[in-house]
Amino acid sequence: MEYDPQNPPDIYFDTNVWIGMNDNDVTVLERFERERGFRYRYSITNYCELLSHFEDPPSQSCQDPFAKYRRCFLKIIQLCYAEVLPSPEMEFLSLTGLERCLDPAWIPDPRQTAIGVEVAANLTGLTGEDDKENQLGNVPRYVIKPSHYRKLRDTDGESFTTIMELLKEVAPPIKGTHQEKLDKLFNWFLNLA
Repeated sequence: MEYDPQNPPDIYFDTNVWIGMNDNDVTVLERFERERGFRYRYSITNYCELLSHFEDPPSQSCQDPFAKYRRCFLKIIQLCYAEVLPSPEMEFLSLTGLERCLDPAWIPDPRQTAIGVEVAANLTGLTGEDDKENQLGNVPRYVIKPSHYRKLRDTDGESFTTIMELLKEVAPPIKGTHQEKLDKLFNWFLNLA
């Protein structure tokens, strides 16, 4: 990989990379940061996707989902700059001048996301009820509602599945002379946008 040493790249990781990252990976990334000046970043998408797993039930492949995904937030704090990258949807709508169409219920405030990452990394439980020493009266110290982020993730997945199903109506091959297929493909792109 070639880059200007005076302007090293910012590196963004997909959520699955955070999930699969082990301690050796973290050590190597820290070395690259020191030696090559790389800056690691995370996005609102990482935050939402990781939070959405906090209430996952235990399974054979993961006995303690809360601990597994909490470790991802610890890695983010250890490696990343605090400035949060927007989601791809936020960038797209911003570039098209449609950011007013983003409802705060669907896209977290980037300024609050860094605080949310810190809170998630330091949680000992979802409600804080186990932390009696730091409670004020009967009010838990921290409260996070992962089910909201689960709903966002599920809605996004359903939307993607639906739009991809529509693409099956346009059977390959598609040639410039296939006007009906081109019209269907054009309509598919409009639905996608």
